[in-house]
Amino acid sequence: MYSKGSGVLVLYADILFVINFSMDFLGLFICSKIMQYKAAKGRILLASFLGAIYGVLSMILKLKFIFSFLLCVLIAVLMMIICFRENRLSRLISLTFMYVFISATLGGLMSVLYSFLNNVISTVSIENTYASYNGARIFIIIGLTSIVSIIFSRILIKGKNTEFVELTVRIKDHSYVLKGLCDSGNLLLEPFSGKCVILVSEDSALGKEILSYNDYKVKFIPFRDVSGEGVLKGISPNEIKVEGKVADAIIATTKNKNFNGYDALVPKTVL
Repeated sequence: MYSKGSGVLVLYADILFVINFSMDFLGLFICSKIMQYKAAKGRILLASFLGAIYGVLSMILKLKFIFSFLLCVLIAVLMMIICFRENRLSRLISLTFMYVFISATLGGLMSVLYSFLNNVISTVSIENTYASYNGARIFIIIGLTSIVSIIFSRILIKGKNTEFVELTVRIKDHSYVLKGLCDSGNLLLEPFSGKCVILVSEDSALGKEILSYNDYKVKFIPFRDVSGEGVLKGISPNEIKVEGKVADAIIATTKNKNFNGYDALVPKTVL
């Protein structure tokens, strides 16, 4: 933020910090929703704090472009590690690109709203109130940007042709009741049987039990997505019921922590 006092441009570091912190927090929140990662708010706050500190220091240090660019990339990757606890390179790259894209979009939206507000609100002529007026206007823009962005992210998520189903999974003597996000984009199949694959987080109780098995029921499912390729570990359970109806499917684990707040990602073909 700058002030025109005495004809000299003055940078208000505290306002700049709050702006960067707010936009980083919003960008990380939207990124977690779109990429279907569960991120604790404390981790989002910590990553946003790191990004805001860098934003202020970058204005003070005035590094050469190449060093500034490399440091910016390093900070962005560190923010992804802090926020999402991800250590796989392919996932870090996809998360970082998504976060940068969201940040650029938010920055553009904020600039458009700021220019629009400049046109509809007359400039305050009193010199010593210029900075406070301009600061208040910036926070109005942040609020409007936040509202528009959250609405857009929810529309984007809801636009994926999804349904929500209840699953009951029985493995030996254990039974699990899960809330599943049914997505037509989940096209994973177990290569030998051709059965569709239901995904659960490896950090969940069901996921940990699946990872503990090494018997004949264990299945290995190759996958490929925008972040890379690999192999998922799964199991053929004793019984799966989807909305009370028996389904023939494989349950496999994934490193994804969250499916938009649900316990499992269910392919449309299971229904």
